Amino acid sequence: MRKSNWLYVVYHSFTSDLLFWIVIDNLFLTTVKGFEAFEIVLITMLGIAFSLLFYPLTNFIVKKTSNKTSIILGSLCYCIAITLFMACNTIYGFIIGQVIYNLSSPFRMVANVMLKNNLKEQDKQDDFVKWQSYGKLGYAIITLIISLFAGVLFNVYAYLPMILSLICAIIGLCLAIVYSDSSKKEEEIKESVKIKSLVKNKTMILIMLMNLVAVGTYVFLQGKATLLIQYVCEDVNIDIAKISLIVSGLVFGSRLVRVISNLVFPKIYNKVQNKSKIVLTISLLILISNLCFAIGGNINAHYILKLVIITIGFYIILSVRDMYAVTENKIITTNLKENEQKQAFVLANIYGKFGRLLTNIFALIILGFMPLNILYVCMLVFAVGQIFICIPLSKYFKS
Repeated sequence: MRKSNWLYVVYHSFTSDLLFWIVIDNLFLTTVKGFEAFEIVLITMLGIAFSLLFYPLTNFIVKKTSNKTSIILGSLCYCIAITLFMACNTIYGFIIGQVIYNLSSPFRMVANVMLKNNLKEQDKQDDFVKWQSYGKLGYAIITLIISLFAGVLFNVYAYLPMILSLICAIIGLCLAIVYSDSSKKEEEIKESVKIKSLVKNKTMILIMLMNLVAVGTYVFLQGKATLLIQYVCEDVNIDIAKISLIVSGLVFGSRLVRVISNLVFPKIYNKVQNKSKIVLTISLLILISNLCFAIGGNINAHYILKLVIITIGFYIILSVRDMYAVTENKIITTNLKENEQKQAFVLANIYGKFGRLLTNIFALIILGFMPLNILYVCMLVFAVGQIFICIPLSKYFKS
């Protein structure tokens, strides 16, 4: 059971992101902690920026420790981060929490290597995409269930979803302690790899560039979607209790879309011969999503129509995120040497954070002069830019 593919699925389901927190995060930050949109973006940006300073240390730890130790460290960081989010009332405390939260992801990504090792031991390497999608499907199902009552729980007691999020993080930590892969296999691939040689690999260069331009855009759009929904509702004087229920309902729909996406994507992936089409499709969907945010946030119409347009963009970005992550993981485990893969996941994650940092710096500058709804019009610069980079790059992606 310690090497079970299903144990990977359960672990991934509980650690893909902070459960409960992701449903009410912006609502919690604005109504309970009293932060403005500018301050929320500032916290996100500085959290990413400071976490990047720890990259040399993160890479060293991942390289020197076992796979199991890495995912335990990542899961532990999750628990500490959500505790800080609950306890802190200042920007500084939340920045520290965001730093720890961001540091957890490169450690947790090592679970992908563990899954690949176990599949290889079972001679089922071709099932990698399937099990990756199962993991994301499990996470989508859990958040689907959570979104049904997260808003209600928030109205009962604002900290209740946070407490449940911490419990879920602790469950993830327990699963990390149990889960493991072949120690023999890990010993075989423990040969050290220098980052300088890894960044010269053409496949890795393409992944880093893709993460730089695409990940920052879609993570920002997803993460701030509920903030824009809240902005539209507050503009017509809807009270907070109703807003929390609206947000919870729309998030429920987005998770349903995510469940369907993870059920369908493995079948699509196997049928598509030219994998570059997948990358280009993802890139186009990111642009369409951004257009929905820009139009919905600024159109002169009834607030329900505005929410419908924004929700379409929100649902599109939720379906895209897992597609891109699974495709990227498959590329790394297929095209790079086994002793390069752990550090490749760290490097890919770091460049994704650089992309997020760029979009948040851009957003912070815009919010210093303009309201939130205008920001999404300006964000089209990134959405269009990643299209032009994806077109020449996509033909080089192999599966």
